Amino acid sequence: MPAVIFVTEMESGLLKAALQRGELQGEGPTDRTLVIEYDGDPKRMPGLHDFRLDIGQFAAACPAVRQPWIPQSGSFPARITPGRQIVVTVTFP
Repeated sequence: MPAVIFVTEMESGLLKAALQRGELQGEGPTDRTLVIEYDGDPKRMPGLHDFRLDIGQFAAACPAVRQPWIPQSGSFPARITPGRQIVVTVTFP
């Protein structure tokens, strides 16, 4: 079961995150998958570029994802699902 977080882009440009489902802390989910439900302008989502997520850039703006099971840096393929909020799914090696 992936870890699912809801991230809201505030008017100030800061991000606010809340865990929706799964385990974010500790060892994390067994499938090492992070799902980000992003409520904001997808063009301004930190670290999201051309179907890849630079986890270092995203973690700098969203400290909740600084967890032992999530790499501190690197660019990872991301599956992006549009909707009222975009959904970004990343599986880490």
